[in-house]
Amino acid sequence: MTAIRLNEQIAFLRKQKGLTQEELATALGVTNQAVSKWESAQCCPDIQLLPDIARQFNISVDQLLGCPRLPPKTSSSRSAGKSIPFPKEKISTLPFVWLLRCTQLSCPRI
Repeated sequence: MTAIRLNEQIAFLRKQKGLTQEELATALGVTNQAVSKWESAQCCPDIQLLPDIARQFNISVDQLLGCPRLPPKTSSSRSAGKSIPFPKEKISTLPFVWLLRCTQLSCPRI
């Protein structure tokens, strides 16, 4: 998988949409200095902001993080018509999964 830098992705998408750092910052409820720091890789946006950032650019968080698109699922004879229940004990680990994805980005640690 090709590594993508979140800072480059945010800068590219912002410029593609014709927004200034200040306009993006206002839309996200942060300062323009925060957006500048993200784009210069001095820090990463808070993980809770990722859905809002993705929404600003009409993309998914996965796309924002540079995850490749998965091919459409095809139903196999083995799993056709069957759903797999999501264990309730796994729900508490979902924020941890987000954190793992963020740590795989090439953002420097603070």
